[in-house]
Order: sequence, then structure tokens, then C-alpha cells
Amino acid sequence: MVSETVPGARSLSVGVWVGHGSRDEPAERAGLCHLLEHLMFKGTKNIAVGEFSKTVARNGGRDNAFTYLDWTAYFETMPASDDNLEFGISSGVAEVSANKLSILADSLT
Repeated sequence: MVSETVPGARSLSVGVWVGHGSRDEPAERAGLCHLLEHLMFKGTKNIAVGEFSKTVARNGGRDNAFTYLDWTAYFETMPASDDNLEFGISSGVAEVSANKLSILADSLT
């Protein structure tokens, strides 16, 4: 985990970068990282489809993801507040990431 405080910043960002991107995909699995990027927003056993994104938006933030040659990244950015800090640390960020990133790692090996 990397943390940085930026004096005067009025936002909170939580992100997960995975060291696999399109360059890591074998030809028969081309597009897999991008597919799994989209699946990250489909929910988990404990978080309904779309609920995580709705909660981020309800707190004034946004979430998104992108795939590049060497990595796939998922992030949430929202206005800084004690409530949003608590949400970012204790919520589905870790759960969604852990569940879905294990699929990515298994799929690429």
C-alpha cells in the first residue's frame, strides 16, 4: 500500500494497480485483462451489481478502470471527508479487488 498526503488536496483516491496488462495475454486470451476490468464492476457475493459504484457516486465521487500494456488499474476518487475516508478503507474496495484480481491472476497463468 502506498499513501501520500498532499497539503491542500480536497479529494481522496483509492486505487489498485495490477501488474498484468494486454502485453501479458497469450494470443488465445487476447482481451482478457480488459474483460476482467469490466467485470470488476459487476459486484461480489456481498456487494450487489452496481452498488459499489452507486455508493461512490452518492458520496460525490467516481470510479473507473483502465487497461494498458503492462498493467490494469481500478480507482475511486471522491471529495475528502471523514466519511469518505472510512468508506474507502473499509468498504468494497478491498473486497471487490481481492475477489476479482484473483480471477485475473489465475486467468493469466
